Amino acid sequence: IDFLYVDAEHTEAAVAADLAAWGPFVRSGGVIAGDDYDNPFYQPGLNRAWDAFERTSEIPFQRVLTPHTHPPKMRLIYGVKP
Repeated sequence: IDFLYVDAEHTEAAVAADLAAWGPFVRSGGVIAGDDYDNPFYQPGLNRAWDAFERTSEIPFQRVLTPHTHPPKMRLIYGVKP
């Protein structure tokens, strides 16, 4: 996989399962991304799932503020697999 975008069910368990299931298939140099990071509707589970995956995968993820979102201050999260 060159580009994996995780944006299905927004629970901690579902995000963690998607990342665990599909992350290993992303090629070295491929991108793993998602949205709704810091979205209060999905907290704290969605952030915890991404943060845990970042630690275990050792992929440094960037969190980029997404302008004009509702609710405000949501972030896009992405990283490049080494």
